Amino acid sequence: MTFGIEVEMFICHPYGAIRPDDSDVMETILRRTANDSEMAKRVYKDYYWNQLELRSNPYSDGEKIMQEIYEAYLKCTQILNHYNEEYNTGYFLVPSSCVNNMNTTCGVHIHMRCKNMFNAYINSYPILLAFMSHSRCSPENYNVLSFRQRHNYH
Repeated sequence: MTFGIEVEMFICHPYGAIRPDDSDVMETILRRTANDSEMAKRVYKDYYWNQLELRSNPYSDGEKIMQEIYEAYLKCTQILNHYNEEYNTGYFLVPSSCVNNMNTTCGVHIHMRCKNMFNAYINSYPILLAFMSHSRCSPENYNVLSFRQRHNYH
């Protein structure tokens, strides 16, 4: 069985939400990651104009997946830091589940591929329990345990 992860991130600014006219920040990230053929496969623009998606390649080893996500995050952060120095701004990346009032209730997606799907369901059960336990506490409403599951559009 192999699986891959997608992590949604938002480009934010410490003095408030960035506006669509700040879209050159996104274009800078996409242009600079496109120069690296491996990184170009891992960094994408997502649904919102300031939303990035960091993707891993599919592996059976979770360490490789997390390493790729970390490398993509690090590369995007380095690009933002360089952009901030060049234009005297303060942009940074935030996981989408941490951005308030954006109706984003998740931010991590797992894609699985296997030959025997029944075995995959049985073998992934402990992992899914851990993920559900992690996601049951919402940053928007701590009193509702299944808030993320109920309001996720995926």
